[in-house]
Amino acid sequence: GGAKNEYFQSMRLDLYNKHIEELLQAGHAYPAYESREQIAALRKEAERAKRPFRYRRKMAGRVLEPQAGVEPVIRFEMPWRDITVHDLILGDVTVQSDEHDDIVIRKSDGFPTYHFAVVADDHYMEITHVLRAQEHLRNTFKHVALYECLGWTPPLHAHLPVVQNMD
Repeated sequence: GGAKNEYFQSMRLDLYNKHIEELLQAGHAYPAYESREQIAALRKEAERAKRPFRYRRKMAGRVLEPQAGVEPVIRFEMPWRDITVHDLILGDVTVQSDEHDDIVIRKSDGFPTYHFAVVADDHYMEITHVLRAQEHLRNTFKHVALYECLGWTPPLHAHLPVVQNMD
């Protein structure tokens, strides 16, 4: 509805929060109460065990209650299934269910993360195609899962190779 350069996330917080509340009410999102130090300790523990750190709702070591001095974030619970994205350049690309993390969608300061805001903005701005570099391919699976949980149709995606030489 706005003209070019009229969109600022700070002016769209009500819109983002409306949809974050929908995800919370549907059980697709939840508050996470860990401090940065506690997250770092969980990461180190995974490193010592020689396994990748994946933050998941049902993982051991999560803090389940509010803590004094720690503002919670809101995390989106990624589905426990493989997700396949049809990329217009790469073809079908799949990420296995055990490779997903539950992503932060609202930071402790009340602002949405890029992953949430881009999905809402693309939906409301009726974006039909997303073109970006291949290093952002892993983000697309998170976005597609959000689109699905919100009942929105994702745009088509194309991930371009990194330009190595301008000549």
